[in-house]
Amino acid sequence: MADFIAACTQSPVNLVLSVLLALTMTYWIVVLVGAVGLDSLDFDFDLDTDVDVDVDPQSGLLAGGFGVGILQFFHIGTVPILVLWSFFIFVLWSIGVLTWPLIGEWGAWLQLLAIIPMWITAIFVTKIFTLPLVKVFKQMEAQAESETNLKLVGRRCTIVSLTANHRHGQAEMATSGAPLKLNVRTRDEQTTLKKGDEVVLTEEDQENRIYFVQRF
Repeated sequence: MADFIAACTQSPVNLVLSVLLALTMTYWIVVLVGAVGLDSLDFDFDLDTDVDVDVDPQSGLLAGGFGVGILQFFHIGTVPILVLWSFFIFVLWSIGVLTWPLIGEWGAWLQLLAIIPMWITAIFVTKIFTLPLVKVFKQMEAQAESETNLKLVGRRCTIVSLTANHRHGQAEMATSGAPLKLNVRTRDEQTTLKKGDEVVLTEEDQENRIYFVQRF
């Protein structure tokens, strides 16, 4: 036990990591007892930018943006950042404690330099450990989007563009807050809606993010 405490406290690197790990564990304990809502997990990166990116199946990275590809490679934007951080800090702390018998006799500056390979190793180990979570969070996101879409389909809205047809159109839906503006289309070429017409959302094209409507 004395050796473990020494490994956690006698190295400046491990001391900082031990404090960070303790704070992280405290946060999750607070979450578990319900004092903090799980919606705080939404503190993550949004990778849905306007950049036109293509997936390169050979490399698994995004050909259209190297930086975005790196973030996706390490699951940033898919797995909540606080979950990634928790795994990362635990792995980094574990590496520091386990390697203490090797670097314990080094000077403080050498111990600080050791954080670089420890950091790199922890990043890749975290990627491996969180790989099973990618599918889980993608399914949760898809389910949430599906529920949202179901709530919109079948509701009424008002055409706000001058006209709406099978090529273009915008509609506005009243909400408890600001009105929701939607890109809408009609199903056939013969139907043309005018500004102010009330319509019903009948279906969503998720790929193009448009809704099909019919006159109410």
